[in-house]
Amino acid sequence: MRAGVAAATPAAAVAISAAPAAQTGTSNGRTYSVTTPTIDGATADRLGNWDARIDLLSGGDPAVVEAFNHAGRIAAQEQVDGAKAESNPGEQWRFESNDHVTFRSIASRRIDPRHPLLRCASHVVHQRCGDR
Repeated sequence: MRAGVAAATPAAAVAISAAPAAQTGTSNGRTYSVTTPTIDGATADRLGNWDARIDLLSGGDPAVVEAFNHAGRIAAQEQVDGAKAESNPGEQWRFESNDHVTFRSIASRRIDPRHPLLRCASHVVHQRCGDR
């Protein structure tokens, strides 16, 4: 299960760097490793910048890895694009996003209304076929 938490605050180049493996997990008898690359960038006028960390899988079932990683990349880019679209011209802003992967046989996610999120993306990938 993937749960992304993002925040945009007032306050275009893109760089991607990878952090060391965050964790490993087993699903349907296959072992997956998780890495957390960072998508950093800034608007052409340098008033807006972003730092989005996405968890990506390797190992395990190739169909599951492809579906999971594809969904994560799309969700991260949509969050960055949304922050850019909602920014005010001439104002400084910053967007940060952190991704979290868990390996569970049953997935459950609850959003607490007392702590609203500006953006949230969740993806559950079926362990046997890679379908979302």
